[in-house]
Amino acid sequence: MVEGHRGSLICIECLTKACRAVLLDGAGIAVPPYASCALCLRHISAPHWQSHGAEGNPIVCQECIERSAGMLERDPSAKWSRPKHMPGHVPGEVQDPVADDSPQQESGA
Repeated sequence: MVEGHRGSLICIECLTKACRAVLLDGAGIAVPPYASCALCLRHISAPHWQSHGAEGNPIVCQECIERSAGMLERDPSAKWSRPKHMPGHVPGEVQDPVADDSPQQESGA
């Protein structure tokens, strides 16, 4: 988790979703002038991501998404890296990791 102002938090799952939506897919939303980012408490005219799973449906600005991703990537205990484009990924489409159905070879001694 990354903590913002006044105890606001963004979890790894939400940060991953925000990175994919805003930074990779270009699917960020514009917010009205009275809305502010839950992490930095500022209103900026940049794309935002909105959580639909957290109370109040908070929004997070692109700057905070980038900053939070950088912080978690530098933290070895987080074991997190920002999502990358996957081959065949269509922006805006939910993509599950490709399952490897190939048979596993046993290593003999």
